[in-house]
Amino acid sequence: MAKNKLVAMCKAARNEGYADGAWHGLQIGLNITAIALNHLFGFGDKRLTRLQKEVQALVDEIVDVKEPEVTDAHIRQELKRIRGKGWVEDDGDGQTT
Repeated sequence: MAKNKLVAMCKAARNEGYADGAWHGLQIGLNITAIALNHLFGFGDKRLTRLQKEVQALVDEIVDVKEPEVTDAHIRQELKRIRGKGWVEDDGDGQTT
């Protein structure tokens, strides 16, 4: 019984750590994107606020912290749809295929 409880606690801690790390990385990426949008296209607070709301809606819809592979698949599928022939697969270590 104690072993099962320990395993459950370890899994919960891992999932929580992943979620915290993913959220922190997402925040950094969004902040850098906001700065780039401002520099390149003049996005200000109004447009960035709209973007933030849309991003949050997408996160709520497709991000599954318990199944990161599912989240990655959803994101890849949508990017392939958007970019069409311009899509380049990234294998995760900076190499494209």
